[in-house]
Amino acid sequence: MHPASLHRRTREPLADVTNAYEDFFALFHGFKEFVDFFHFQDLMTPDYAEVLFYLPFDNFKRSGTPATTEEYVKYRERALEFIAARNRRMVEWVMEYHPEIEVRHSD
Repeated sequence: MHPASLHRRTREPLADVTNAYEDFFALFHGFKEFVDFFHFQDLMTPDYAEVLFYLPFDNFKRSGTPATTEEYVKYRERALEFIAARNRRMVEWVMEYHPEIEVRHSD
């Protein structure tokens, strides 16, 4: 089952978007496959049950942008941590599945 069908059933705020791109989401067997394909695991709990938000989440009622300097700093730090973790994950994937490709990376 892909995210579009999940949103349609539960009437989530993103239902219009996921329904509009239903053909795209149909390429994946489920939400986990979508997350894994794009190496978004660091944005999820280990069991894929919840999204880890960088800012306080109140079911899409507040703005998605930081409201204070403190929130901005926290958001920026978490975003940079995510980018670094995703880069490491992509390097590992390339090294495992395409060892013929030389990967340049820094730790």
